[in-house]
Amino acid sequence: MSSKSWPEDLQNYAATRLLRPRIALLWLVVGACMLAASAGGGPDRMAASMLLAAFLIAQFRLWDDLADRAHDARHHARRVLVGSPHAGRFSQLCVAGALPVLGLLWAWREPMRLAAYGLLCAAMAGLYLASGAWPRLLRAQLVLLKYPSFVWLVASGVSPRAGLGLGAALWLVLALHDLLSDRTLQAGPHWRALAAIECLALIALLGLAALGFFKPVH
Repeated sequence: MSSKSWPEDLQNYAATRLLRPRIALLWLVVGACMLAASAGGGPDRMAASMLLAAFLIAQFRLWDDLADRAHDARHHARRVLVGSPHAGRFSQLCVAGALPVLGLLWAWREPMRLAAYGLLCAAMAGLYLASGAWPRLLRAQLVLLKYPSFVWLVASGVSPRAGLGLGAALWLVLALHDLLSDRTLQAGPHWRALAAIECLALIALLGLAALGFFKPVH
């Protein structure tokens, strides 16, 4: 168990799990989708959407790591949360991470978005609790659904069809990346077949987009 202080563990966690090029790229990809979905709300909402993307990614990244401590103890024993005695404080920080998100959504004066964020948190909590014994491959793919939810959370001025297509494309890109980069997922069966199916689905989705299927119908 780590003997480091809370500030040291917090700094180490931020350096190894948040302030990394991979997370910056994730923010750019998710943020770009959120920008596309929020363009109908004007420049202020688009700027707030990028800030919201950063807060949401940080909060749910921490939540993922807290939920994965048992798995990480077997496969990633050097991660900060595995040996940290400050798991309770990290949990409190995860809850506190909702405050800036709620503040940004409240500023839009649209209560339904606050309700949608609450439903997202409840759904993810239920998924984390229910999926502990599920196959790792299934669980890993399902938790990625939070990212399309971020996009739908800010959608303004886009058709439901376009919002659905944008969210589906984002999930497929992230799911494929996860399958192709995570060796623990590749240790199980069927990951190649699933990757092939998702690749074909993404190609089909891009083809539909090129044909104008996701454009608003007037």
